[in-house]
Amino acid sequence: MDDRLRLIQSLYDPDGLSPDLRRRLADDETLRSEYEALRDTKDALDQRPSQTPDAEVLDRVVARAKAAADPEPPEPGSSARTPAADRSPRRPSAEWTRRLQGVSAAIAVVLMAGIGWWAVGGDLDGEGAVSNGVSGATTSQTEAAPDDEQAMPAWDDRDELVRLHRRIEQLQSQDQMAGWEGQSQPVQSTP
Repeated sequence: MDDRLRLIQSLYDPDGLSPDLRRRLADDETLRSEYEALRDTKDALDQRPSQTPDAEVLDRVVARAKAAADPEPPEPGSSARTPAADRSPRRPSAEWTRRLQGVSAAIAVVLMAGIGWWAVGGDLDGEGAVSNGVSGATTSQTEAAPDDEQAMPAWDDRDELVRLHRRIEQLQSQDQMAGWEGQSQPVQSTP
């Protein structure tokens, strides 16, 4: 890095001069005189009060900046358009707000009806399966139909059917386990 740049950097550094730069200032008389001149200049500038320019100066600066930012004015026969002036703010149309509220309400009703239909387990034909709380066991919503009387015996009770199903599964699993040992076990001897 340039020595002059290091001198300026050390003037603004809160730690001050580095040991290497101190040694170089002690050895080089020209560098030391330049450092002192830079330090005196910085101190003099720091002591000056800051001044605010007049309002008229600020207005001229803003006018020049605006003139520089504006594009060239179009010629009378050209197709270029000048930018339109800013419009005043307007409230959103109440008509769109009402439409959106109506559509939102309709969507909410349809969504809630669909969720309710799904939660009940409904079917479009009215013959959907409804769970009775036991996994794998479902009942038809139309149990009392004449077709079901012939398919199911009159003594069939849902709790009894579930109990029998579990017992059959238990016996089948015990039978499979017995098959590994090579001995079969009669059904009456199982608990």
